Amino acid sequence: MKSLKSINEQIKNEAYHLGFALCGIIHPIKPSFFQNYLDWIESGCGDGLEYLTKPSSIYARSDPKNIFPDCRSIIIVAYPYTFNIANDHPFRVAGYAHGQDYHLVVKEKLHELVGFIQGAVKKSLICKICCDTSALMEKYLAYQAGFGWIGKNGLLINPTWGSGLLLGEILMDIELIDESIQIEDQCNDCQDCIQACPSQCITPNRTIQANLCNSFQSIENKGEIALEQCFALKNWVFGCDICQIVCPFNCHNINTHEDETLDYFEFFHALESGEWLFKNVYTPEFERQISETALQRIQKEGLIRNFLIVIGTQKLNKYLPFLDNIIDSYPNARIQKLANWSKDQLL
Repeated sequence: MKSLKSINEQIKNEAYHLGFALCGIIHPIKPSFFQNYLDWIESGCGDGLEYLTKPSSIYARSDPKNIFPDCRSIIIVAYPYTFNIANDHPFRVAGYAHGQDYHLVVKEKLHELVGFIQGAVKKSLICKICCDTSALMEKYLAYQAGFGWIGKNGLLINPTWGSGLLLGEILMDIELIDESIQIEDQCNDCQDCIQACPSQCITPNRTIQANLCNSFQSIENKGEIALEQCFALKNWVFGCDICQIVCPFNCHNINTHEDETLDYFEFFHALESGEWLFKNVYTPEFERQISETALQRIQKEGLIRNFLIVIGTQKLNKYLPFLDNIIDSYPNARIQKLANWSKDQLL
């Protein structure tokens, strides 16, 4: 078998060939930020995020081996995306959600990388592929791999690529060379993300009140959104990019790999203009098209709810006929009630 150093280099070169911006190889250890995670839960900032706060999730995140006992090495990668900086549409979707569902994109590339690794080490691997949905402290793993530091907005920031990075991991049963390295925090006294956050969920002591964040409210909150949070959404109907757009480390052009978004350009353009939603709200096309994107997480009624809130808070009077249509014929009393509320904001 080739030397481990050579294999490490081959793996990283193949990862870059697949379109990943960063690739690192580390050994599984208990996260040094784990106590911060426990303190965050204790503070109540994660209320409503059961997948992060329930006991089984806490246990799983305390050590990568708790979700993959055979783990001896972790390959972590970062896939770049572009923020949604355009504010010329009445409705906005966070940049990472544009295009095909990123979970599918990143996992497909990780499966290709596993095949390459098996060829390089000339043996079958037992491994677990993860991307966002597994009980891993992904940002900590990225920090451990030297990808960057955890910024004041709670996101991983790389000095070259900024924070527009989707993380993925391969937990493997073979031991490679650990290349752990940490990059010094470079946020310094910058307050840009704290001051720009519409919901003021970023506190000066670097604690993120996730249950106030626009991304939580528009995606994770499946019920009613409190009035003050409705106005904080501004024109975001899925996620929010504001704390990243204002970050100095994102204020430069990056050559990102986003071929997967091209086939969806017209769809998202029509969605953010309002044209697509209003045309397809009663058709099977609605469920079919959002099922291929990250929007499926909030499903049809979650997306309609968010559109209704934005129409009301931003006083988009041109959509009054759409509100009347929902009030008269949409088969969900909660959605009808919200449409009435939205209409009241316009009158």
